[in-house]
Amino acid sequence: MDEQLRSLSRELAEVGRLVDDDDVTSVVDRLVKRAVRTIPACEHATVTVELAPDKLETVAGAEIAEVAHYPDEPRPWHGPIFEAVRYREPRRVEDAQTEQRWAGFGERMRRAGFRSCLALPLPATRRPAVGCTLFSSRPNQFTEHVMDLVLLFALHAGTTFDNAALYDHSRQLVEHLHAALVTRDLIGAAKGVLMRQFSCDGDAAFDLLRRASQQQNVKLRHVAAELVEAQQQGQLEVLLNKWFAVDEDHPNIAAAGS
Repeated sequence: MDEQLRSLSRELAEVGRLVDDDDVTSVVDRLVKRAVRTIPACEHATVTVELAPDKLETVAGAEIAEVAHYPDEPRPWHGPIFEAVRYREPRRVEDAQTEQRWAGFGERMRRAGFRSCLALPLPATRRPAVGCTLFSSRPNQFTEHVMDLVLLFALHAGTTFDNAALYDHSRQLVEHLHAALVTRDLIGAAKGVLMRQFSCDGDAAFDLLRRASQQQNVKLRHVAAELVEAQQQGQLEVLLNKWFAVDEDHPNIAAAGS
């Protein structure tokens, strides 16, 4: 058992290591593959998240449809997975042949080729609620002698899920900030073009960009990008004549057009 614990610790340390382009899905995919490889008797594993009070989605291990939950289901079918996620309590099925607690669940297990399973809530601090379920084709496999391994797995898996979700959120935030900086630079460059062209100040140049955005029915950053690109390609005058007619309210524009 000590060697199994050390082996699982090494496996979980690897799965918890985040790499470039990781997201929650890729991390939990690695998690379930390593669970199957490491936990005795485990032949399949799933990770299921609660999207809403009556909506679950299996985000890893869903290739075996009989034991997976899908977001387009009218209601999630009842079973150990549902209860482990909803109530945050473990549920164990010793033998699908004799299981009576959830109507139809034993038949689902048999169709999938499984006889026993263990559904665990992952102790993740971030929402949504998450559960991991281990399956075996033999009955009575997830007994007390493997619980140390399973609990270690669940504890680390919850932390991994938290870290992956936080990493994914942080990366998206950085991407959004980067996009905002790019947009700011584009708008600044476009304002500079208009200020030089029409001898106006920054506020007037921004007003021109805003009006062009409304008239073209496109976002301001797209107008700015098109203006900067037109200048780089030597087509600025054509674009200005298209967008900015002489306007009595903007005498600088009228002067530039004369």
